[in-house]
Amino acid sequence: MPSRRAFLGSLSLGAAAAAGCVGLPGGPAEGPELPVDERYETDDGRAVRVAEAAVHPSVVTVEAVSHHRYERVTDAGNGQYVSFLVAATGFEPGPGGWERSDEPIDLPLAVAADGTRHDRAIPVGFDEAPDRDRVAVRVPVVDAPAARVVWERGDGPQPEWRLPDGLVDDLAARPRFEVERLDAPERVTAGETFEVAAEVRNVGDRAGRFLATLGAKRGSLDVSESSVSVDAGVTATLRRSITASGDPPVRVVLDWGVGRRERTVAVEGGE
Repeated sequence: MPSRRAFLGSLSLGAAAAAGCVGLPGGPAEGPELPVDERYETDDGRAVRVAEAAVHPSVVTVEAVSHHRYERVTDAGNGQYVSFLVAATGFEPGPGGWERSDEPIDLPLAVAADGTRHDRAIPVGFDEAPDRDRVAVRVPVVDAPAARVVWERGDGPQPEWRLPDGLVDDLAARPRFEVERLDAPERVTAGETFEVAAEVRNVGDRAGRFLATLGAKRGSLDVSESSVSVDAGVTATLRRSITASGDPPVRVVLDWGVGRRERTVAVEGGE
């Protein structure tokens, strides 16, 4: 059976125009439709570009605590995240110290699919560049004919960046992961590099990326993220090499946003 996107995409634009439904369902197109990666320029010299779009069940978000920023894996629950890079130039900085209104994350961006606009873009990772951000918008699992990133501009036409068909198909099904085991040696020698491995099974409806922080937890320092692609119905292994350094024992942590596992590795020798 063809997908809803394929079926609705086969309708002629003439029929859609007669029904008053040209553009994405949920409202008439108020600005130009662009492919992802193309730059949109306003008449007053500003420019916005949306690029590197992806659909994932989880992303790395940034949590600010005091003067520190910590990265952690955030899961979309029953939905998914549409993430993309947004670059902006020509915007005037606003008041508020380091909170500058010309940061791309401050732009009113939304993802439109199946008659609904989903907003509340969140930052993904941390990028010190003032003219670009990777952001993500949570959307439900939906079999839609099309999906677009929309700049909900209040002072002129609202450009829309159409997501490629492959990403629209990804919106219709969600990968789901179960961690079957986390393996680590019971003991190692001081200074030794050893491997830890997590076996992950995808029990969802499509292939996807399993994202987690995996490594040695030392004090308040971040554990870096790792990822592995897993086909639906398949088990894959996420691996990380760790060197036994610092105060023993080594505390190995796997955290994938909705679950967490730990192993303690004893360290022999050393001072």
